[in-house]
Amino acid sequence: MTEPLGASALIDDVRTIVGFGWRRNGCPAARTAAEFMRTRFESAGLETSVETWPFNMYYPREWSVGVAGTDEEANSIPIWYSAAGAVEGPALHIDARRGVPDLSGIDLSGRILLVDVDYVGNFLPTDGSSSADAGLYGAAVRAGAIGYIRRAGAPGNSVMLMHLAQNFATHAAPARLGGIPALTVGSADFTRLVEKVADGADIRLNIALCEVPKGGDLLVDGGALGPGSHLLRATVDDVIGVLPGCSDEVIVIAAHYDSTFDGAVDNATGCAVLLGLLGHFAALDRSDRPKTLVFLASGAHDTGDFDLYHFVERHREDILARTVAFNWLDHMAADAAEAAPGNTVAHGVLASENAVLRSHVVDHLESAGIPIHPLLGPASTIGHLPPEVPSYNITLAPSWYHSPEDTVEKVPAAALATMAAAQLRIVQELMVSDGAELRAANREPQDSAAAALAAAVAS
Repeated sequence: MTEPLGASALIDDVRTIVGFGWRRNGCPAARTAAEFMRTRFESAGLETSVETWPFNMYYPREWSVGVAGTDEEANSIPIWYSAAGAVEGPALHIDARRGVPDLSGIDLSGRILLVDVDYVGNFLPTDGSSSADAGLYGAAVRAGAIGYIRRAGAPGNSVMLMHLAQNFATHAAPARLGGIPALTVGSADFTRLVEKVADGADIRLNIALCEVPKGGDLLVDGGALGPGSHLLRATVDDVIGVLPGCSDEVIVIAAHYDSTFDGAVDNATGCAVLLGLLGHFAALDRSDRPKTLVFLASGAHDTGDFDLYHFVERHREDILARTVAFNWLDHMAADAAEAAPGNTVAHGVLASENAVLRSHVVDHLESAGIPIHPLLGPASTIGHLPPEVPSYNITLAPSWYHSPEDTVEKVPAAALATMAAAQLRIVQELMVSDGAELRAANREPQDSAAAALAAAVAS
């Protein structure tokens, strides 16, 4: 019998999931992946259900960034919450590499903001754009800016493809402020734009959005979602499987199956580890499972985790009320040798604001030789969960995140097995841990999280 957490079984599942194709929401490959996860849950004996949520996709049809009065074009991609519009004018270059600067006293009327950022873990920009008030973008809108351009964090001059849903409460702050067009520009081209602005040039930018007709669907090709056809009004499936234990206390193990491109590292590796853990614990007698396990295959991470918003609303009083640990599996292994010069694969990025849970997790990561780079919850997917739910997210961040380079060749089987073994030990310890103690160690205030994030960036 194949060991479910062995390197061979894990990499086989990665290859199977990648083989479905690019698992974008609204595409057949995503539905195939959801059905695969459902079948695996049921074949392992889990009490399985599927929850389906509708959504509209944010879809820029055309966009451009360049120097006014010239044909020069920069490599760019719209930032998902920004508005349509064509603007041209003088620009101001602002440094947000160490966090969101204070814009008070700066007149941005009629100006375009050029924002230099760093990316924590290669994917989280330091302009605070994912915060409740939309960070520097929100401040720019309130200060009268007409456009917003952010430096990309991908290697060379590439940009990371992002495609998010546009009509859910988790996106309320930036959506409300989406009054100006905003784009991410490749790093080399961003530097060129800064030089042109210093010489007195104006900048032009444009975004044209494709809206879904009221009451109907719209099938589009290519564009901001990459090659192929995409439904802009579609549904996403979340697959939930329950493996009963000796008590009603719950440990949730979750991973997203959707992807931007092949999504081998992000996140076929997380799905493979989830299925490995499922196989291990399903093979045990119920008497050997002190707590109940709930497995969640999430389908909408790359459209902004809007399905987690629904999961929380539906299960706040049942599953989440009994949850003593929520484990989000994302980017479990990547080949560090593939990082481009000047970029890294950050291993062992840990997000958790529960001190007791954090100590459990860190011990097992360190014993496995996985270095820790701490980040806190609001900076990650688990920030969508209620504050009373103990949660953690171990991930890693390849420099080619959300790019066509995220292929199965980037997944080292041995490293994936090492991470899976560490995850198993963590869950095994949580199975016998004091659930009341874990629930009592609630999150720290969000301003503490912001301070810790700023400190991580500065270091």
